[in-house]
Amino acid sequence: MIFLLFSVAIILMGIYYYKSQRTRIFTEQEKNLSAIATLKINQIEQWRKERLGDAKIIIENEPLIDQINLFFRDKNQSVIKRELEKWMKSVYKYYDCSSVLLVDTSLKVRLSVLPSDTVADDAIHEQLQNVISKNIIIMTDLHRSTSVNYVHLDLIIPLQEPGKEEKKPFGLLILRIDPTKILFPLIQSWPTSSKSSETLLLRREKDSILYLNELRHQKNTALNLRLPLSNKSLLGSIAVAGYEGVYEGVDYRNIPVVGYLKHIPGLQWYMVAKVDKNEIQAPLKNQFYIAVLGIILLILINASVFGFWIWDQRLKMYRLQLQDEIAIHESKDKLIESEELFRRLFENMLNGFAISSLS
Repeated sequence: MIFLLFSVAIILMGIYYYKSQRTRIFTEQEKNLSAIATLKINQIEQWRKERLGDAKIIIENEPLIDQINLFFRDKNQSVIKRELEKWMKSVYKYYDCSSVLLVDTSLKVRLSVLPSDTVADDAIHEQLQNVISKNIIIMTDLHRSTSVNYVHLDLIIPLQEPGKEEKKPFGLLILRIDPTKILFPLIQSWPTSSKSSETLLLRREKDSILYLNELRHQKNTALNLRLPLSNKSLLGSIAVAGYEGVYEGVDYRNIPVVGYLKHIPGLQWYMVAKVDKNEIQAPLKNQFYIAVLGIILLILINASVFGFWIWDQRLKMYRLQLQDEIAIHESKDKLIESEELFRRLFENMLNGFAISSLS
């Protein structure tokens, strides 16, 4: 019974060790996911803030605005045109732009880095009109259009003639931002070594989840991959439903994952920083083997200790039995010897004797 109790205690200790290691590993992974997601969101917010800051710097650049205004009034001013083209090419070269356009209030492209660029059939007409009517800077969401079939954002900057009280702009500057230059690499990078970890950027569109960035385990996904909201185990569905924090579910491959979900402030974007559950559980296999091996070794040691104790107890018992048997044999031998002595004395006596009892 004592051996069985000790063995049960050893098994329970092994189970407790395994569960504590599992909790520790999952807690560490959850903290890592939370920290990485927060870092990514801060980086996205900083990236967006820098782009809007660049727009404000352009608005406050009065010599540049004057040159653009003069060019809009007279497109034959070749010197100003060359200066503007030089400036636009430098913006295109040193910033994450795929194109730079100067557009008048009739939405006609007056000058662009790419000659074929146009907004005639673009998907941002509503935003363009808002910028013109409200004189505000707008950064559009990630999109494609008929004329611009690659994924991009448009930073639309109103151009107002310096010194005029009238708030209506005379034209627009459009910076087409290429997310593959800075934004997507920033999202896709992972600070630690991992085989499955990745960051997903998504938004809700009607009854679907639209993945905005290129994914690690599937190609050509930006603004192409859509999954139904009806799949409640999908981490994306949980994210767009408004839940934040660490959740377990499946990813776009329908593989069990653990992810940190967070809405990105100021945007319609949601971030999912996730890692495959199998990768998290991989270190647990070693802990499981350690726990099992430890249990077996401790039970064997326990069995050896109790076996030796039982053997020692039995050996002592056998010794006592042997001593008792020897003592019995010795007493029997002495009795026989005394009887034999008495018989000899009795037979060899010369005189008679009588044995009587006194009452």
